[in-house]
Amino acid sequence: MNTSTTELTTVSPVDQQVGKVIDYKARLATLTDEEKSQLKQLTKGFNPQDLTTVNGYAQQLNDEISKTGDSMLASLNRHNTDSEIIALMDELLIELNQIDLNALEPSKLKQILSRLPIIKGFVTSANTLLIKYEKDTKEKVNEITKKFVTAQTVAKNDNTALQHMKDKSILYIQELRKLILAAEYEYEELNTKYQDMLAHSEDYDAHELSNLYDFIDALDKKITYMKTSEGVLGAQIIQIAAQQKNNNNISQKAADIVNNSIPIWKNQLAMAHTLESQRKSMEAINTFEKGFNTMLEKTSAVQKQVSIDVARASESTSVNIETFRKTTQNIIDMINEVNKIHQEGAAQREAFEREMQEQNQKLHDAIASPNQV
Repeated sequence: MNTSTTELTTVSPVDQQVGKVIDYKARLATLTDEEKSQLKQLTKGFNPQDLTTVNGYAQQLNDEISKTGDSMLASLNRHNTDSEIIALMDELLIELNQIDLNALEPSKLKQILSRLPIIKGFVTSANTLLIKYEKDTKEKVNEITKKFVTAQTVAKNDNTALQHMKDKSILYIQELRKLILAAEYEYEELNTKYQDMLAHSEDYDAHELSNLYDFIDALDKKITYMKTSEGVLGAQIIQIAAQQKNNNNISQKAADIVNNSIPIWKNQLAMAHTLESQRKSMEAINTFEKGFNTMLEKTSAVQKQVSIDVARASESTSVNIETFRKTTQNIIDMINEVNKIHQEGAAQREAFEREMQEQNQKLHDAIASPNQV
């Protein structure tokens, strides 16, 4: 049976808004003669004497959906950038914590301390620290920057693949709805024919009646399966949209880190040095005049305050509660929407099953009465 998308694009008897729930029974009542003719073309391969013609219905569309899924899996190549970034940051923070900010101040105080026998060994050369920063710390920061850029690129590439999958899903829903409507139309015609045959059962062989009933039953199940696929594809579109939002957030956050946070982070040592120089320009003189012990006490107090200020400044740049709030709301909205769709789908299936049971009971009663052998 040929039900390719090339043929399907010529048929438009169903609302193309994929988010809209279709009442197929009501739609059948409004079909024009031209639409009926187009729908009959889709089911022209049906043979009531051959149940396999029902099983093969819409198979080509199912194959295309499967191929799209395979293509999507092949296109997603997410790098393990998250764990790599965390490991590099841990190493970098360890190195930064080992840096003596006082050692970067080429003051008279450092010259005096370097001459004291006990303290001499603990005074680190400013040149040594700056060289270490250039070779080690700066290199790690640059490597982290590259990883964030990679994470941003991966998120953008994933969104491109997801958009392709979303567009395909919308197309598949539109085509599937045409196939469902065509099957519903065929079902109504065959059911009417079957009821007429039952009314004149003496003119038909019991085997012929049984075959037609089995075909109608198989077609009914096929319609249910296709409607289920329609619902799943609809939910999939919502999931894709949610994932695209997540990727957008990841991409934006990575861009913010690369463009804003990391350049500031690279200059933390220089900023700390400047602050240290400004605060100690007069402190060193006053501390020296008051004595060595008082000088050490005040120097350590200033060092403590500067370290606290730097830590607070560093922490404040990484917190964005507004982004977290919006992201959380997006997830809540997604969950509510998906739950709503599931509830509506469950209600539709329950109503359909009740209707099917009523029709099967009527059919059973009708068969049991005039068609007894």
